[in-house]
Amino acid sequence: MNVSVVLASFNGENYLKEQIESILPQLEPNDELIITDDGSTDQTLTVLQPFLQDSRISLFENHFLGFKENFTVGIKAAKKEVIVLSDQDDVWHPDRLKETKKAFNEGADILIVAPCFVDKKLQILSKERYNYRWRSGFWLNFWKNSFIGACMAFKKELAKEFLPFPKNVDYHDSWIALLGYLRRKKIVHIDRELIYYRRHKGTFSGERKEMGVVVKSRVLLLVNLLKRWSLLRKSESQT
Repeated sequence: MNVSVVLASFNGENYLKEQIESILPQLEPNDELIITDDGSTDQTLTVLQPFLQDSRISLFENHFLGFKENFTVGIKAAKKEVIVLSDQDDVWHPDRLKETKKAFNEGADILIVAPCFVDKKLQILSKERYNYRWRSGFWLNFWKNSFIGACMAFKKELAKEFLPFPKNVDYHDSWIALLGYLRRKKIVHIDRELIYYRRHKGTFSGERKEMGVVVKSRVLLLVNLLKRWSLLRKSESQT
């Protein structure tokens, strides 16, 4: 089994080199790393240049698509059986891909591994503030998502079900996971910290929102999930 690692970048000059250097030793000759850059205005592309000599690495340059569509470009370009998502500013544990491949060889459809929350210098953050709690099941994750995109992987064949990401759905990770639950896919959680998940001022996720905004986003998420689920069921009944 081979994997496509899809790494989305945007102004990641400070951390990107370290992340790629944690990924490359884990790639086998027939694996691939797809980097989709969304119009970086810093030195991100300069940082990437030396790595592009590796034939396993492909770079797609986009222009301010937003993080969901930036990931979409990489997912569509992926050629291998399993797609592993990656943020630009994390660092992978050396066993991340080994454990990922093992899980899919044992029948997983979607995988989530535990994160270790660290600061910009990779120092472990307080468990009192950053405490990851895994929740299994549709409704528990609908109300409070425990899926983190940077910690996820899925079978490539599933991409045709969850793409395109709806424009009015906030995050790709909860969309993939919840649709997976509705579609009765085998979702596996590895309770081992295989991602050093950086939290810093430039981090996009983790922003607090007002309750009214949260409720509206949940309603839109549920409506879109039911629409997609219905379309998929209808398509299957016609084949």
